[in-house]
Order: sequence, then structure tokens, then C-alpha cells
Amino acid sequence: MQRIAGRCFFFLLVVLTVTPILGQGQSQGRKPLPLIVDVEGPPPTLDGMMSRAEIVVHGTVLTSHPPEVGQPSRVVSRRSEIKVLELLKGPSKHATGSVLSVQQFGGTAARGGEEFATAYNMKILQPGDEVVLFLSAGRNDKTRFWIEFGDAGAFWVSGELAEVDPVVARMPTFANRRSVPKDDLLVLLRQSATRVRKH
Repeated sequence: MQRIAGRCFFFLLVVLTVTPILGQGQSQGRKPLPLIVDVEGPPPTLDGMMSRAEIVVHGTVLTSHPPEVGQPSRVVSRRSEIKVLELLKGPSKHATGSVLSVQQFGGTAARGGEEFATAYNMKILQPGDEVVLFLSAGRNDKTRFWIEFGDAGAFWVSGELAEVDPVVARMPTFANRRSVPKDDLLVLLRQSATRVRKH
């Protein structure tokens, strides 16, 4: 397998160098070896995460589309639409009620008779999911956003509790708690956004 390290949007040149390997695997009647996409982990504090992300939203997933093969990268990703319930950081055009297009790596898809696969060990957004996401715009398409920090950049809400990623749980703010009340999380994020704005 090929391993691509670094931030999500810096991997495209590397991918171009490994796509012949994928094509060879497919032409010999075998399943292609999946690319594994790694992303840079989060900073050590919630304020650091807030500073790095362009947009932070609390929202619900409206739709999730089938995986597609990117051009020219041939990396498989999928798109979901998120309805914003609260904009915690970012420009006012993404305020409550707006809809954001969010991309995630991962899946298998075909193009031109070839099958391509990308492995990405992150939970996939599904319609109806309630989430808090740390997002940044893509390099080439500023209308589509990518989740920062992998799993650490998403809090999954179930009822009144928000799931905390193990890496984020180690931050002093969360004191090793793997879940927190949703309302408490939103207060922490609003406070963090205010501190970041002041600096």
C-alpha cells in the first residue's frame, strides 16, 4: 500500500506518482491497492484547533453522495451537504440555515473502466447525523470544505451527548472525557472562538 502523509490537500502530487501502480493492479484483474490518506493531527489545545480551522460549524447532514474519483488525482472522495445550525467560526455567509458542501476521502469508485480505492479511517457522514465540524476550504475549489485533523476534527452528537475523539479527549479542556453534554461542548467552542478572535 502507498502511504500519503501530511495535510489533506497537500497529497495530490504524491498521488499522481502512484496512480500507475493502481492501474497495473486493475489491468491484471486484481483489485487495486487502496491509497491510504493520512492527515495532520490537531494542535494540543482546543484554541489551537479553532485557530487553524477556517470554519467551525454545528450542523446536520442533509445528503451524502456516492464516492467519486477525483481528477487528476484519482483519489476517491465523497461529498455531503451540511445544514448549519450554528456558525461557531467563519464568515457570516455560512450563518445558521446555510448549506455547506463537505468532502471526505474514502471509498471505491470506477472511472473509464478502472476501479480506484482510497482508504481513510474516519467515520463517514450520513444523512441525519448531527455533528460539529472543523473545516477548511479546498485548495482548488473554495466552495467545498474538508474536515481538518481527521477524526479529531469532528464531534458526533447523539441525543444530548457529543462524542470526543481520543486525541482531543487528552486536551486539558476535556480531561480524558470521551463524551460531553452537547450544550457544554457548544459553550466551550463559543468561548474558544471568542478567545481566538481577540488574538
